[in-house]
Amino acid sequence: MTTSKIFSHWDETHSQLWNHQPIRLEHEMHTSPAFSMDDLARLIEGYPRQHYSIVQTGARGSSRVWREGDLGNLGGREVIDAISRGELWLNLREVGLVDSRYRELVDRMFEEVAAKVPGFEVPEFHQAGILISSPRAEVYYHADLPWQALVQISGRKRVYVYPNTAPFITSRHLEDITLFNVEVDLPYQDWYDNHAKVLEIGPGLDAELAAQRATSGRDLDTFSVSMTISYTDDEIRRSEVVNFANACCAIASAISRRAGICAVPRTSPNG
Repeated sequence: MTTSKIFSHWDETHSQLWNHQPIRLEHEMHTSPAFSMDDLARLIEGYPRQHYSIVQTGARGSSRVWREGDLGNLGGREVIDAISRGELWLNLREVGLVDSRYRELVDRMFEEVAAKVPGFEVPEFHQAGILISSPRAEVYYHADLPWQALVQISGRKRVYVYPNTAPFITSRHLEDITLFNVEVDLPYQDWYDNHAKVLEIGPGLDAELAAQRATSGRDLDTFSVSMTISYTDDEIRRSEVVNFANACCAIASAISRRAGICAVPRTSPNG
């Protein structure tokens, strides 16, 4: 494993904006042999079934389609070839647990961040996945509760990051995601895009998206490989606990109203 730096360019503005605003960073992760097509094909062939999703989405501009499938007995190269031809994406979740090379890359990334961002500590627990997607594939409007980054390895993506305020995302949306663990049911209007921050990323570019923001993504007519990285710190966990408690309170209040009982009070992250 090479010991070269992950981030090829970092300045003071990145340190100040980290985890506060969506930012784009330059990286060298795409040069790792672990991301060669041969290595990715071998990774796919042995990937545990419980840790991957293969999804067909609708063509751009058409009605929404979401069909999940199975790789069956296809070889890794066959899977990559199929993805390169259709509206498909393959999400290899928990890749750091399956292959330690990817865990080491992410560990090094966070170590570099800790050296540059005052107060940032390398997260004890983080997750990473590899997303392999077709030309014209879309990631529908959704929100992620943990901190998120998208590290582009090959191909190009356009990422839309929306304001973390109503109507783009509300407390009720966050509560529903926390309670039901469904991130893709957010209401969406075409005009939302006019208010999004748009980050175009290609090989060697990383979109750091922060936490609890609505995003969507589009591959720019290229076969794409990227790594998704997330972590949860004490502040994010506290917010998730509050969202879960408020979701439960909302359900209890609805039941109480039907029974003629006083509503259950909501809470906030500060108590």
